Amino acid sequence: MMRVDIRETLNGLIGLCKDSEATFAYCARRSRSFALHVMLQRRALDCRRAGMHLQQLMAQHGGMPRESGTAAGDLRLSWVAVRGALSAQPDLVLIDACERTDTLAELHYDHLLRATLPDSVRQLVEGQRDTIRHDRARLQDLRERLRTTV
Repeated sequence: MMRVDIRETLNGLIGLCKDSEATFAYCARRSRSFALHVMLQRRALDCRRAGMHLQQLMAQHGGMPRESGTAAGDLRLSWVAVRGALSAQPDLVLIDACERTDTLAELHYDHLLRATLPDSVRQLVEGQRDTIRHDRARLQDLRERLRTTV
């Protein structure tokens, strides 16, 4: 197993949670489907909570928790706005953006879980990764339902 700087790692995940929260909140505001709106609002709240838990863990490890997302997250969100504005099916664009967000997050979480981590960090990271997996499957189901109604 690889060793990681726990503070740097936690701050990276905090930034990822902030980016994810912003994406889900933006997509919730722009969605036309009520079911999608509700699901994405809940995901934004889940991401906010995940980030807050990571910030608390960061403070416990003596670090200064990150307060904002990343420039890359801002850029991805801008691209979602452009794609959504140009699409005949904006809800499908929003779902695609959210799935990409979850895929990116899951990759980061999986990479981190290959490292040697304190038990408290490992448990939190595994739980957050499992939530992402579960919710991505729900998002895929909703996308299929929306495709059949369009």
